[in-house]
Amino acid sequence: MSFGCPASPVSQENLSKAAAVRLYPGQEALLLALVEGRVDAVFGDALGFWNWLGSPEGAVFAFVGEGYRLDEGIGIAVRKEDEMLRRRFNRALRTILADGAYDEINARYFPFSIY
Repeated sequence: MSFGCPASPVSQENLSKAAAVRLYPGQEALLLALVEGRVDAVFGDALGFWNWLGSPEGAVFAFVGEGYRLDEGIGIAVRKEDEMLRRRFNRALRTILADGAYDEINARYFPFSIY
């Protein structure tokens, strides 16, 4: 099985021997390799792939396996001097996560949690 992943500072020598791993310069080249059958599967950001999976070209493919988080997730940037705004954002996020509003809103738009 071959896995494609976007190019990164990771060297080919450090990648697993369990599968033939190929690096691609970007998501467009990666998805083209998948469509053309040059790779069997791809590994990448669910949010980025989700939109493509809804396209005519991506419709014959599907998510498989469990989600895997490589980073802290999505963030909201505020100016350093806006400490009060940062606190208000964090309080609002905690509130909608606790009362279920986040899950309800997220489910309207995505088949997985983006938070």
